[in-house]
Amino acid sequence: MNDRFEKHLSKDRDFKVPATFNNYLQRKGVNESICIDRYTVWDGKQEIVPGKKGLKIFGWQTSLFSTPDKVITSNGEKSLPFRDLVDNSGPEQKEETYTFDYQIAYIGQDYKDKSNRAGKKFAAKIYLPKSTAMELQKQIDVNPTIVREIIEKMVKEQILKEHSDAWEKPMTGTERGNKYISTPMRPPWEKMDQMDGSGGKFLIYNGDKDESKIIDVNEK
Repeated sequence: MNDRFEKHLSKDRDFKVPATFNNYLQRKGVNESICIDRYTVWDGKQEIVPGKKGLKIFGWQTSLFSTPDKVITSNGEKSLPFRDLVDNSGPEQKEETYTFDYQIAYIGQDYKDKSNRAGKKFAAKIYLPKSTAMELQKQIDVNPTIVREIIEKMVKEQILKEHSDAWEKPMTGTERGNKYISTPMRPPWEKMDQMDGSGGKFLIYNGDKDESKIIDVNEK
């Protein structure tokens, strides 16, 4: 979740500290969140204003009545062209970079790590050129479940690669002399859609419009 998304949600009384984004999704009865927004980096400035020197007494510099230097920070941000993040020679290289963030709230005992602990979250971030992000935003507004296909393709082809079986099959191995069997990396989407109250619900944030909404795919 980026700063603009968090600032947007902070207007909602359900998003108050101490609270995590995961807590917020649960309070809203939502399992999945999607955020598409412009990617920016800090572009502020810092200026050091020298403090006053202390009094001189008999030719000796003292700290009496001295003041420390002040650091004045002016915050700012700038977007980055897509070419600054990827090795790309296509026409979209000059476009602004956008991010696609996807996260699943706590999904109970069905998602465990290799130490057999439940409660692990699933989150992903993808960098996109603006034109692709805008097209994806349109498709999500119609059917947000399309992001599951994107996530699956990205994880299997770009992360797991030759170990793509781990997406749908339990992972086994040995760590510190102990054998483990963890659940598949693939989230239990079908079971999530059938959950009472939160099944099939997505929280979607459009960064350009600074708007969020909840879509229930089970109502379509």
